[in-house]
Amino acid sequence: MEEQRRRQTSGALAQRRAQSEERKQESHFQLCLFSLVVLISNKLSHKTVHLQSSLAAYTSSERLSTPQVFPVRERPLSA
Repeated sequence: MEEQRRRQTSGALAQRRAQSEERKQESHFQLCLFSLVVLISNKLSHKTVHLQSSLAAYTSSERLSTPQVFPVRERPLSA
């Protein structure tokens, strides 16, 4: 009876160790996945900021280089 209890205990411990190892692997995978998502998000954010600043610089230089043309109003002819 004592032997049977030891076997059950060691079996339960082995099962808990296996579950613990599975949880560690799952946690590691989730952490890696989260890190990848953060990395991609940061890269996209930096690219967006860079593109926005480049576009703003381009449009402001374009405004300075091209003279503004105002539409000419035609006056109605008096009869």
